[in-house]
Order: sequence, then structure tokens, then C-alpha cells
Amino acid sequence: MTLSPLPKPTDEWLRHALRLIGYLLLLLSFIDFIAILVPPQLTVATWEFQVVGELVERAPVPLLGLGFVLFGEVNQKKRLIFVCLARTCFVVGILFIALIPFGLSAAWRINTQNNNQVTAQVQQRLAQIDQRKKILNTTTARNLDTAFTLLNRQGRLRGIETPQALKERLFSEVNQLEQTTRQDAENIRKQLRLTLLKNSLKWNLGALFTAIIYLLLWQIIRGHSKNKEIKSVRRGWVNFDDHAESSD
Repeated sequence: MTLSPLPKPTDEWLRHALRLIGYLLLLLSFIDFIAILVPPQLTVATWEFQVVGELVERAPVPLLGLGFVLFGEVNQKKRLIFVCLARTCFVVGILFIALIPFGLSAAWRINTQNNNQVTAQVQQRLAQIDQRKKILNTTTARNLDTAFTLLNRQGRLRGIETPQALKERLFSEVNQLEQTTRQDAENIRKQLRLTLLKNSLKWNLGALFTAIIYLLLWQIIRGHSKNKEIKSVRRGWVNFDDHAESSD
């Protein structure tokens, strides 16, 4: 009694499962893409910059889905699927290339807006400081004596012996406040510029690398599709020759 050989394990079920997961990931990525772009705000630099960042940071998901689909479809004889995937990779690759100047333009405009906003806030604060200086300059000796007497009774004039010394102290505090305001504004500008530069560099490099990957996949899939077409033509000629020989 001879035993029949066990069936060889097959990975066809794994290909079907991964192909299904791949198509699901591509569908979810497309829905996410629509959600990112709707509603469009093409005149708002912050929206444009955020769109670039969200598209780049979500790029691994459709790439993973595409990999699953290719793994599942590699043994299929439907050339149309590979043609569609190749063209999709080409379009997406060009899209990510276009995101680079789009993101750079948005980053430049955001930097300008940040500088203008900080400058406006600083000018408002400096205007208040200038107003205090004018008040001190126009304060009469009588008003200064009255303020000195009142503050002295409250015990708030430590180390100040005369009304003139009080005036000099007030001027010193106002000047210190002006310097602090200018320094804080410069620090805020540097921090905003650094954050913007880091995000711009990260997202633009991400867009460039993603575009390269998609364009390479486009060439690979297109080459595979052409090979399948050549093999299909050769197989057709072989079948034709076999049929002709059998007829003879």
C-alpha cells in the first residue's frame, strides 16, 4: 500500500488576503486624500503648507497598500491592472514633485506673515512704552513730588531719596522694558523661523523621496507589464504553430 503524496503548501491564500488588504489601504488613502483637500483654501498659506505636510506624512500608507496589491497580483494574467497601477504611480509621483515648489511658496509666505504679525505686536507694545516716556517727560515737578510722597508713605521707594531719583528710576525701568520687548520679539521670530524651516525641510525632502519611489515603481511595473505582454504574444504564436502542425 502506497501513500499518496501530501499536497504542497501554497501561498495563494496569502496573496488573496494581502491583495484585499492592499486595495482597502488604497481606498482609505484616496478617501483621506479627498478629506485633506476639501474644502480647498488655495489663498491661505497655512492651509497649503499643512496640506503638504499631511500628504507627505500619510505617504507610507498607500505605498504599503500598493506593495500588497502588487504582491497579490504578480501572478495574475490581467495586464490592464498593471497598466492602471503604473499610470497611477506616475501621476502620484508627479504630484509629489509638484508639492515641493508648492510647499516652498507656502513656507515663504508663512514666514512673511509671521514677521509682520510679530512686528505689529511689537509696534503696539513700543507705542505704549513711548506713551509712558512722554508722560514722564511732561510730568511737572509738583506732580512728581506728590507721587514721591505717596510712594514713600507706602514704603515702595527703597534706595530712592529724591523725586528726581524716582524719575530716573522710572526712565530706567521703561528703557529696560523696551529692550526686553525688542529682544523677546527677536527670539519669537527666530523660534517661528526655526520651526518653519524644520517642517519645510522635512516635508519637502519627504515629498522628493516619495516622488522618486513612485516613479521607480512606475518604471518597474511598466517593465513587468511589457514583459507579460511579450510573453502573451509569444505564447499565442506557440499555440498557433502547434495548431498548424497538428492540422498538417
